Amino acid sequence: MARIRSLHPGLFTDERYMALSFPARELIKGIWCEADDDGVFDWKPLTLKARIMPADAVNMDDLLTELEDGQFIQHYEHGGHELGAVRNFRTFQRPKKPNSRNLLPDDFRTYVGLTGQRSEPKPVKVAPVPHPLPTSGEKPPQMEEEGRRRKKPPLIPPSDFEAWWGTYPRKTGKGAALKAYTKARAKASAEDLLAGIARYMRQKPDYADWKHPATWLNADCWLDEPDSTPATNGHDERKNHAVADAYADWDDGRPLEEVRANLARANGCTVCGGSGWVRKGGGMARCDHSVTHPHPTERRG
Repeated sequence: MARIRSLHPGLFTDERYMALSFPARELIKGIWCEADDDGVFDWKPLTLKARIMPADAVNMDDLLTELEDGQFIQHYEHGGHELGAVRNFRTFQRPKKPNSRNLLPDDFRTYVGLTGQRSEPKPVKVAPVPHPLPTSGEKPPQMEEEGRRRKKPPLIPPSDFEAWWGTYPRKTGKGAALKAYTKARAKASAEDLLAGIARYMRQKPDYADWKHPATWLNADCWLDEPDSTPATNGHDERKNHAVADAYADWDDGRPLEEVRANLARANGCTVCGGSGWVRKGGGMARCDHSVTHPHPTERRG
């Protein structure tokens, strides 16, 4: 049975090899594959022709004689069989688990590269190559570097996401929210995300829209800290709007006295709360209270 063999690159520049004919050079490589692990092959020209060079019009007897004359092989008989031995075969071929047919006489052991009564040539000492993955518990440096190995997202119970989804005030993009929730769970627990929703619902200003669920999760909004700005009551908000309206009147060219009166109402009116409007007769009317307080509207002239 043919076997896989090693081919040394120095063969092609060997003078005796280069002196062979081209068919003989191809034949010796085929004989290496046909020989057993002791470097012994059956001297059967017709069989070798069929197995190595079936499509070539060559004379196998002549080629074997050429190889024998070039000291690549040697013909001998053993136990009634015609055999051939390959010179220095075991010097270059080192099978891991050699199988011997016990057809090699002792006087041919040195010829094929075996020494004395040993069945194996002396191993060549080669410095051991460290294994890329050590067997101990220590991880190699390249695996310790962040980003080398992508961590698998944790398995999230569907009930955890459904509880979060049912609590979040805006129901938009559930699929994207599920992906974002799975990533977020690698950073926070289910309780932290629910507590973040409760804090968000308490702090969101009335004028702001609810964030998309996926946006809220991807931005780590559950980590937002409570707003330290003092909360304003309705009176202060109406006052601020009235002050803004007064400045708008000033920019539109309203008389200074009218703008000053509007600012005075916004700054201190206890009836309209600074809005400048009061309920009257089932409708809304301008507030008549005028509390005059100085204001730097003279900045424009």
